[in-house]
Amino acid sequence: MASKMDYGKTLGARGALRCQRLRFRISALIKKVQLAGVLAALGWASAFSVSLAQTPSDVVSQALKNRQEASAESAQYDVSFAGKKRHLSYVRQGNDKLAIKTTTVNGGTSEITVVGQAIFTRLDGGNWTRSTRPAALPGDIAGPPPALSNLAEGAAVVIDGRRQRVFTGEGNWLFGTTNGTGIWKITIDAAKVLPTQVEFSGQCSNQPCGFVQKSSFGPGLTVDVPAIDADNISYVIYRLGPDGTSSFFLHSAVPGHAGTLKHVGDGRSDLSDAAASTESLGEPAIYGKSAEGFLSWRSIKPGTDGKFAEGSSVTVDDGWARFREIAAGDSGALYGRYPVGSDATHAFRWRRHLGYRLGLDKWGSLTSEIGDKKEWGQYLKVFCGSQGAVYGILPNGDLMWHKHEGYLDGQDKWSTDIPRVGRGWNDMKAVASAGNGVIYAVNKTGQLLWMKHRGYLTGEDLWDGPVVIASDWKDAVGLYAFKNP
Repeated sequence: MASKMDYGKTLGARGALRCQRLRFRISALIKKVQLAGVLAALGWASAFSVSLAQTPSDVVSQALKNRQEASAESAQYDVSFAGKKRHLSYVRQGNDKLAIKTTTVNGGTSEITVVGQAIFTRLDGGNWTRSTRPAALPGDIAGPPPALSNLAEGAAVVIDGRRQRVFTGEGNWLFGTTNGTGIWKITIDAAKVLPTQVEFSGQCSNQPCGFVQKSSFGPGLTVDVPAIDADNISYVIYRLGPDGTSSFFLHSAVPGHAGTLKHVGDGRSDLSDAAASTESLGEPAIYGKSAEGFLSWRSIKPGTDGKFAEGSSVTVDDGWARFREIAAGDSGALYGRYPVGSDATHAFRWRRHLGYRLGLDKWGSLTSEIGDKKEWGQYLKVFCGSQGAVYGILPNGDLMWHKHEGYLDGQDKWSTDIPRVGRGWNDMKAVASAGNGVIYAVNKTGQLLWMKHRGYLTGEDLWDGPVVIASDWKDAVGLYAFKNP
């Protein structure tokens, strides 16, 4: 779901799909997977109603509350109904990431991963299919009943060296659309007050039914997000650190959620002033400017081991020492931004690098002086998006959008409207555009943010995000991002 972009107000405000009470019927979305009956049996969500302290209900209620608040949970789930058995496993991370895997009647596997507002499904290890959660669907996945009658504590047991308290009671269990009646048995770790095993045995529509669920908890449990975003693209992030260090990360972006960030390479770089090109021949590329004014081109190469590395530097031009910064747009469009106070008549020198795909010293014949010097001189930083979009960050933090209509031929022709499309951007110490509206930024507290400007072609203040995807990037001194080749 897109929204207007205000960094200071929207951060973390969206994309929270609470796993403990999923307010939609997943079966409506994955009929082919046929998980509805099994999913309906899951009990990660509800807590018992209690009114008296130090009662069995109070202990069970506290255990289930602790379960909801645990950072992560892994469970093995065996379900039986009318003599048929099904095995299911799931991992829950936080309140908005859930991965479920179950066996099918033909011996295969069905999987569903819920991440924020996105749902991914696949059969038998095939390709993932992504769909967006509807704004509202009737029903939800049922958990334990709101109350158990005759709830009592039995004799304690020891499992894996830990004392467990055992509680039993009578209650209902909703299995799909069938309301079962029977006995619940809940085993709780006495020290951690967490449910390690939940069982039900009874009758569902005059057929025997039940389940056994065994759970474990711990911060080391994670849910891997399928490496696709709304455009079926993952991204490579190149971070420059202090003293010439550099690192590569692969990010699978899911609107409204942090997705998955994986470390995929380290190295060293002499880059200190660079601009990322979102296009090259199969590999992303970076332009760098030396102190002497030489313009270098280098590709970012993925290895056979899945690691990324910076390719060899190739000098493709000179005379760039005069510029305050470089911005790289689509199809080899390069903007050298003059410093404030220079004797230049315009804000930028534009050139088109025709050899941008292979790093060849091949340029268009036209060199243009473009952009109003006064207007562009007010920006702290300028960076390019796709198809002529150029962004500027004002000292007050406003993010302004421009459209360079002449980005391919060098004409000094711009959109007449210059709308504000964000606030709070003076809090960003590094910004990188990955193309098609996707932007990564590191703020002054060291958070790495993902966001997508849905209005990058029109200047509308319409965004996905921002979403925090990492929190330990304070040492980042440069940031570049590309579509994963």
